[in-house]
Amino acid sequence: MGLLDIPTHKYATLLRSHTKTVHAVAVDSTQGHLCTAAADGSIRIWDATTYQQLLEFLVPGEVCYSCQYHPHLPLVACGFGGGLVRIFSVAETRMVHEHKQHKGAVRQVRPPTHTGSWVSRYSFRVGSAVCVEPVHAMLYKTRVCYS
Repeated sequence: MGLLDIPTHKYATLLRSHTKTVHAVAVDSTQGHLCTAAADGSIRIWDATTYQQLLEFLVPGEVCYSCQYHPHLPLVACGFGGGLVRIFSVAETRMVHEHKQHKGAVRQVRPPTHTGSWVSRYSFRVGSAVCVEPVHAMLYKTRVCYS
């Protein structure tokens, strides 16, 4: 919903929302952003002060169950019902990685741990399986899965 000021031709957005259930919320305290992930396949980035929507990532036909910000980089990882984990760059406003490792829904995405080096890890939990995907795996295509 928006408001159009006819004399100035300026449009202001008053309200945006998900069209289905919101399954997850993540907070990026370094940037002052909130991320919401919903059953409508949308991931929305909001300003935590003004609550205005800043960005929207769409994954049609997928249900997003989880989201988590990287603690140091402008990245958000999202887990989907079809087993996908997608990593979106908030700074570049695009998807930067996609991982298809699971047969079931990814209900939790855990934040990377900082080890003092540039190698951090994302953990994705599905049922009793945990897959650990190093951030540098995009170069080496490595992963470790535990049951």
